This record gives sequence, C-alpha cells and structure tokens, in this order.
Amino acid sequence: MGLCSYCVTGCSNCTQASTLCLNCSVGFFVSSTFGQYKNCEACIPNCQTCQSESTKGCTACFPKFYFADNSCNSCAAGCATCSSKTACETCSVNATLNATSKLCECNAGYFFNASATGVNEQACPACDESCSTCSKSAINCTSCAKSYYLNSTICEVCPGSCASCTSSSVCETCVEHAQLNNTKLCNCVPGFHINAAQECDTCPSNCGTCLSLSYCNSCLSSYFVQNGTCTACGRECLMCRSSTSCIKCGPGYDLISGECAKAWRVALISVGIALFVVIVIVLGIYFFQKCI
Repeated sequence: MGLCSYCVTGCSNCTQASTLCLNCSVGFFVSSTFGQYKNCEACIPNCQTCQSESTKGCTACFPKFYFADNSCNSCAAGCATCSSKTACETCSVNATLNATSKLCECNAGYFFNASATGVNEQACPACDESCSTCSKSAINCTSCAKSYYLNSTICEVCPGSCASCTSSSVCETCVEHAQLNNTKLCNCVPGFHINAAQECDTCPSNCGTCLSLSYCNSCLSSYFVQNGTCTACGRECLMCRSSTSCIKCGPGYDLISGECAKAWRVALISVGIALFVVIVIVLGIYFFQKCI
C-alpha cells in the first residue's frame, strides 16, 4: 500500500513525486515549466493571485486587502473589500456600511475589534449575551439586554419576574402574568408561580396560589389543600376543611353536620320533627286527661 506525502510548498496538485507539481496553490504563481510540470513561487505578501514575483504582477489581493503602492495593504477593520484604507466597498459579518464615512460599523450586539485586519480575524465579535451593546470587549457593556440592568460596565440580572429594572431592588415593568407591588418588585398574579427562568408559569389545576408546579398553598372554590395538592370538597360544597367537613354549601343546599343537603330535605326534616313534637304533646295531654 502506498503512502500519501505532501506536495512541495506552493503546489496544490502533484504526481507521485512530491516535487513534480501540476498546479500552483492560491498565493503562488508559475515561475517556470518543464513539460507538464511547474515551478511555483510565492506572490508578494497578501496577494491571492499574481502573474510574476514582481509587485506589479499581483492581479488580486486577499479579502480585507487592497492593492496600492505595489503591495497589498490591509483595509480598515470591518471591511470585507475596499478600494483604499478609508473606503470600504463591502463589510464583514455583523457589520454595516456607513454611506457617509464609507467605513463599516458593527451592528447592535457586536463590538469593534480594531486589530482584526487579518483574513480570518473577526472584526465584529459578539457582545456577552447580557449586553444589548458593548464597547472594546464582550463584557464592557454600554446597555443591557431584556431583564438585565447596567451596573458600571456589567449587566446584572433583574430581580425575579422583572421585565426591566434600574437596580436589584427596583423593577420598572414585569413579565407576563406578574404585577408590580408596593415595594417596586414584581410578583406573579394568583394562579401563577415563578419558575427557574424568572417567568410566571400556570399553577396546577384547581390551585388558587402555588409555590411551584407541584405545590399549591391555596385552592379554588370547592377544593381544599391536602399535602400541597387541591382535592375536591364533598358534593355541592363550596368551601371545606376536608372532604367530609364542609363550611359553606352551594345554592339550594343547607349545611347539616359538615355535609350539604337539599334545602327541601332540611325543611321536610324540620317539619317532621315539629310534627313529632306536636304528636307527643297531644298524646301526653290525652293520657293525662284519662288518668284524672
């Protein structure tokens, strides 16, 4: 089995002999030939294609360079192509051409790296995710992203459920399903709880208020808290301490010994008790008179 060897420097394609070059690499030119083979020599620095080693032989510079004074010179930082040091034609990634100055400016969320003049150097690296805008470095913030506030040059996280804030103790606006309280902080409205992402999530079914997705601390009507979950009260009960201890019944029902009964049944029972009392009294009078 044969072994693969690198072609000589400047050669992009060669035969079995690494020195027998068929084609030159980018940045090199054919200085001489012998049959189908070529000798490859380097163009001037930063030249992508050239016809000879003469500085005037450069036909195209690498991106981010322009040809002037018999050499390839670097464009201003942020330029992808340019006609001079002060005239960009197109911009690098994350940059936009200023029509007045003819220079490239970094988009919001990116900062200008003035030293990035090399082909593979990024002229507009991203700011830290906490920054909306930054200057000179990713963590030198000049404004903050949503839910952060500026503390000197660092963006700090706002207090829980704040959408925007001016400090760690003063919210300006709240996230969805939260409201500002008297202490200038945000609380989730009833039926919602704050999650790990500092957003307000819906409480479990039948919860009035909750501490988390799995723990209720109050319930809706007709339910009571039992081990952090909301359990149904007894039949027709609007408020209860347990499934067998009702406090308030629904319309048309009366409370009897912790349970809800139809109002007509209660009335019937009352009538029955009254009738029984009357019968007992009548019978008592009757037997009393017979004994006299």
